[in-house]
Amino acid sequence: VENAGTVARFLTPALTLILLWSDPKVLTKVVLDGNNRMRVRPLKDLVECIKLAFTGVNVKYLGKEGCPPIEITHTSADVSASFPGADIPIDNKVSSQFVSAMLMVAPFAKESVEVQLKHLQEDASSGVQEAVSQPYIDMTIQMMKHWGVEVQQLGPGRYKVPTGGYVNPPTYAVEADASAASYPLALAAITGGRVTVNMKMPSVDKPPLQGDANFVHLLAEMGCKVESDQTSVTVTGPSNGHLLPVSSDMGKMTDTFMTAGVLMARAAQCVYATSGESSEPCCVITNVENQRVKECNRIEAMVDNLSRCGCKIRDRQDGLELFPSPPPVGCPAPTVINCHEDHRLAMCFGVYSCVQANVKIPEWRCVEKTFSDYWDVLERLGLTIRGSNAKVEDILQSSSVPSESPLVLVGMRNVGKT
Repeated sequence: VENAGTVARFLTPALTLILLWSDPKVLTKVVLDGNNRMRVRPLKDLVECIKLAFTGVNVKYLGKEGCPPIEITHTSADVSASFPGADIPIDNKVSSQFVSAMLMVAPFAKESVEVQLKHLQEDASSGVQEAVSQPYIDMTIQMMKHWGVEVQQLGPGRYKVPTGGYVNPPTYAVEADASAASYPLALAAITGGRVTVNMKMPSVDKPPLQGDANFVHLLAEMGCKVESDQTSVTVTGPSNGHLLPVSSDMGKMTDTFMTAGVLMARAAQCVYATSGESSEPCCVITNVENQRVKECNRIEAMVDNLSRCGCKIRDRQDGLELFPSPPPVGCPAPTVINCHEDHRLAMCFGVYSCVQANVKIPEWRCVEKTFSDYWDVLERLGLTIRGSNAKVEDILQSSSVPSESPLVLVGMRNVGKT
């Protein structure tokens, strides 16, 4: 699965079902693995849940405890007893993907399933007890309904799923990717430009299927003009280029917190230009602690890379704090961004490059994971993008990454590796 956490977590219980439904003489085991980063990403809470829910299988770690690769094998030939149903507790603090993964397989249990979440937190605006990344769980439940399965919410963190399987709808319209839309919209915000995307505007009476669609409300708080019609949203950045400082609980739109981070870095520069330095943060992001265990530790990566860009920033356990800092002047020395092969890091620093020249992103192709033509889109929107000879060692020399980090050289046959 390479470094695709969603794929790994959704597939694990699905592959377990496939194994249970298969002839043990034909399919004896299933192994799920990923790249080196995936091999340190947490899977233990989902595995523990699977061990409780599926009585006919055994799950073994083949490497680091609690992480891929894992091996799933039969322990019983009685398929009917292998997924009995009833109560399934889930420790969901690390990821809502564990919850979605178990909800999606629950209709195939022998009896109805009651999923119970162990970790809830209070929503800052409503005071309601909710799960980490609650909008993604809501999205799963809404999509299951389209496939004929009505999930009943019994209370905070408690869901009852009927047995019976799915019925495919004749058609299903997939929404535009709200996470991907955040980057061109942020480009309008940071440059004072105007960008339109084919995404519906979220509202109180029509909440979005994707939590990240609420990112446009944050842009409005930062001084952008937001307009919408039935099919699109248009964002116009402040004409004077001054973004307003904000503090935001981003627990419901976690995949856009890095995009917000670079915009807040610009807002902190605007505060410095008018008020000078301060020992107090002017912008704060909270409630994104689970971003420490994504494609990389995204909170640490944001602190590292924005610090290289001259921003005054520090991390908190669940987010970021940004302080007024001087904006870049003229054409500074090249700043090499360490993306850790994380698509969202590369894309948000593509946005930040609008206010700081000479930003170099060696791992530029990592955006292909979710936005394959991202750099082409930025060029169409007016950015100048060209090839760079930035290398991995440029990153190592300018960051806290240990010098003994592995360096892999790959060459074609007969041309030498030096």
